[in-house]
Amino acid sequence: MVRAPGGRLRAAAFATAFAAAVAPAAPAALDAVDEAIVDFRERLALAIDGQARAVAVFDLAARKDPRVVEVLKPLLRHADLEVRVAAARTIGEQGDPSVAGLLVAAFEKEEDAKEPATAFVQALMEGIGEADARGKLKVLRKAAWKWLEIDLPVTCAAVHAIALARTPEAVEECIDLMDRAETRALNQTEDRWKAAFRSVVAQAQADLARLTGKEIQTVKGWRDWWRENGKGWKPPAPGAEPAAPRGNPDLWTDATGKFTLKRPSAVWSLGDGGKDYALVAEARAEGRVAATVWIWIQDISGLASQSATAMAAERRPDIEKEFKEISKEGTFWGRKVLLGGEKAVQNEVRGRGKDGNACTRRYVYCAHDGGMYFVIAWSTAPMDAPLAKDLDALYASFRFRGK
Repeated sequence: MVRAPGGRLRAAAFATAFAAAVAPAAPAALDAVDEAIVDFRERLALAIDGQARAVAVFDLAARKDPRVVEVLKPLLRHADLEVRVAAARTIGEQGDPSVAGLLVAAFEKEEDAKEPATAFVQALMEGIGEADARGKLKVLRKAAWKWLEIDLPVTCAAVHAIALARTPEAVEECIDLMDRAETRALNQTEDRWKAAFRSVVAQAQADLARLTGKEIQTVKGWRDWWRENGKGWKPPAPGAEPAAPRGNPDLWTDATGKFTLKRPSAVWSLGDGGKDYALVAEARAEGRVAATVWIWIQDISGLASQSATAMAAERRPDIEKEFKEISKEGTFWGRKVLLGGEKAVQNEVRGRGKDGNACTRRYVYCAHDGGMYFVIAWSTAPMDAPLAKDLDALYASFRFRGK
């Protein structure tokens, strides 16, 4: 038999090519979003309570990527209210408008429930607005007016969602709602209800200021301005909104611009930090301060504890002294979390403070760029209340400069 020249070489090459074709392909390297999803699933499985799961949701949602949507969708039906709220608040931010229909369906179902969870309803309003405010304007408008007679934090969320539609119709709707809320506030005899209706007014003013660059303080002023300018008004391009005279009322930063926070709702405002704090924020409920957040930064080189883990351990004895009674449920020490995408450590205590009143204190420590960041919160709100959810959102919105 005559063998063709080079036959052995050709056979070897064929065998090599065949082996390569049938061999399993090497797994593609995971990018940052894929890695975050893998980490999130692990955190969700190991979390000790609903709040820890909610924090994990906020951390994942900070990626703002359509791939996150498929992970968040099932969580809208999660057994923990905290998780449902976190998913509803953030799923619309992921750049997939198709989720708006899913959120509307969840909203209508919750609204029809015998005892709707208003924190979830509020979060769904926010999610719908972020996902497709223009396409769902009719739903948002109906909800805003209905909940003006039921639960005003839901109305605030609906007003903000309406403004995200960025249309002349949305501007007119915000002015109409502001007018109605101001009238209702004037007719109230209790301070807490006056403050509640005025929170809707404040929300509408903040959204209108962001859209138009105008800071007008009265309903009449807004109506007059719109009457003169509405016909030719065009919304700015997304991300190019004019700065209001006092800056963006929903974006907070320290004096040196080292970090930013997003105001979670209209009940929050900036306080006076003085020389001691980089930023102080307060939330009011029924006319009283119900939550406060303090942020300060110290040079790491002058600290005994130069890591977040060490600082959390160092501070524990002093934190314990702030309480008369500490509840085992909801209290944890040294939990690993993220702050602005950086590794951080959290102590959280629920119980009764020195004054005997029930409260929650949250302490997050993060070493970043030569500084130790202390982000400390105090709240009297129950953990299933909208104000408590605001705190989760506020921490999740923290961003370091350049991040």
